[in-house]
Amino acid sequence: LPVIGQSIGFFIAMKYNKAEKWLDQRTQKYGPISKLTLMGKRTVFLYGQAANKFIFTTGILSNQQSKPACIILGDRNLLELVDHDHKRVTDALMLFLKPESLKLYAGKMDGKVREHMDMLFK
Repeated sequence: LPVIGQSIGFFIAMKYNKAEKWLDQRTQKYGPISKLTLMGKRTVFLYGQAANKFIFTTGILSNQQSKPACIILGDRNLLELVDHDHKRVTDALMLFLKPESLKLYAGKMDGKVREHMDMLFK
């Protein structure tokens, strides 16, 4: 049964920390946009950079998540925020996720990790 198999496959992947592999396999088999049944609820699966941009910039998606998605993600996640709160958080994320910002943060984080490793392993 696909209804049970998709949910079980997803939960097994989550349990063994292989969710990314599960997502990659699903994307290879069905493409970056597909439908599935997860925990008995019909769900649309979006994957990739275009999907992230669509979710972060579309205010109409907020507050339309299914009950299973709320169970998985929690009731205070980005997809549940509305209006001003949603815009404020997505604007902050988009500012943080710009390539220039990521380069800056990656350099800082690399320095901190190296400092920590030197402290622990010398």
